[in-house]
Amino acid sequence: MRNLKHERENLAKRVNSRLAPEERDRLYRKFRIPLDGKQRKLQLIYRLWIDPNDMEHIQESAEIVAKLIGFCETGHASKEMFELNFVLPSDKKPWLLGWSPISNLLNL
Repeated sequence: MRNLKHERENLAKRVNSRLAPEERDRLYRKFRIPLDGKQRKLQLIYRLWIDPNDMEHIQESAEIVAKLIGFCETGHASKEMFELNFVLPSDKKPWLLGWSPISNLLNL
């Protein structure tokens, strides 16, 4: 539950930067969140995925989350999706290249 709460908070932080103001307002109205209410972003995120039997709701929730994490950006896969940082092998430190050098140091 703690991880789910953390994920929701991270998604809520991205609402302003990933969604246009008109789109945010449209979503707030659709999910019946007062435009002058407190913690609108968090309320919006908590209302996603609440009805697993409504396929339209599931599809819209998936589209919103995809926009927030940048999954639907064209041209490249989002590093947030995989939580990876890609670097050239020449930029890596020698101890990151594998277990062999580490096991050699430990005399294994």
